[in-house]
Amino acid sequence: MRLHVSKSKNSASLYVIKSVYNSVTQSNSSVIVEKLGTEAELREKLSGQDPYVWAKEYIKELNKSEKEASSSVMVQYSPTKLIPKEKQRSFNGGYLFLQKIYHELGLDTICQQIAKRHQFSYPLDSILSRLIYGFFFRVPSFQLSIWLQLSWSHLTSKFNMFTGLLKSLPRKGTLFNLNSTRIA
Repeated sequence: MRLHVSKSKNSASLYVIKSVYNSVTQSNSSVIVEKLGTEAELREKLSGQDPYVWAKEYIKELNKSEKEASSSVMVQYSPTKLIPKEKQRSFNGGYLFLQKIYHELGLDTICQQIAKRHQFSYPLDSILSRLIYGFFFRVPSFQLSIWLQLSWSHLTSKFNMFTGLLKSLPRKGTLFNLNSTRIA
């Protein structure tokens, strides 16, 4: 970014501009980032300080903050350092788009109404949401993935009583296995 002064016969306006490369037209152009004001306005605002000196300092600060914002961060890991056992180092965030759809469909409110009506002591909404997320992400190992997902969740103590539910789910390979059904 740099200072651009546009002078007319009555005043001079100060602008912060930035050069931008357009890859489609393969040309450089300048874009106005911010209008600082006219020279007279800035003299009043800055109580007599030179507006050009102030503008150059202000642009230096803008350039510095832009450089810090666009800098990359390198995280270094040592291949010789051992990872502690039973410490979670990776987290699943792929369920977030499904969570949005789940709430847009209103399944959470339906589960809450059912749980309230039948006075369930377990979190029906949490169980259903995790079953749905697990089904979409890990169909081949559906039962195991649900159990792992539930055991890693913050609701582990509430889900311990539902191992029977998980045991009743279809085993690996039998979810859509047409050969296992016989018509007599």
